Amino acid sequence: TFGSGELGPGQRMSPKIPPSFSGRESWFTYEEDIEEWLDITSLDEEKRDPAVRSRLIGEAAAHKSLLNRDKLKEPNNEGVYYLLKHLRPHFVKGVTHVFMYRMVQYLNLRRRGLDFDRWNAKFAIMRKRLHESWMDYLYWDIELEP
Repeated sequence: TFGSGELGPGQRMSPKIPPSFSGRESWFTYEEDIEEWLDITSLDEEKRDPAVRSRLIGEAAAHKSLLNRDKLKEPNNEGVYYLLKHLRPHFVKGVTHVFMYRMVQYLNLRRRGLDFDRWNAKFAIMRKRLHESWMDYLYWDIELEP
């Protein structure tokens, strides 16, 4: 089935097919998957943005018609980042709540008998997520000010 243009069972993406998003799964996981896909994709730049747009399904598909097609065609993956920026407020409700949730998770993080290497990795991931939610909070707070 090589070159068939279809994903195999359990595959979320391939070098030519971006990950799909239906609006029911984690937005943060989808953002990470898109970043990873941009690193591995073999598609030409002008085909990346329409490929990502075409993989919106379910609840997210309703937002396809609201996207500006000219902005989607911008070079250097700017169209993909425009799409993510446009969809984010619809699927992440309240950056304040996300930040507070991650802050509480970070503060309640315990080792609980984990091997030190696994604990260190878990701690680093939680710290990164907390930092990203803080940056989102600052970004949206600045953008929403009059």
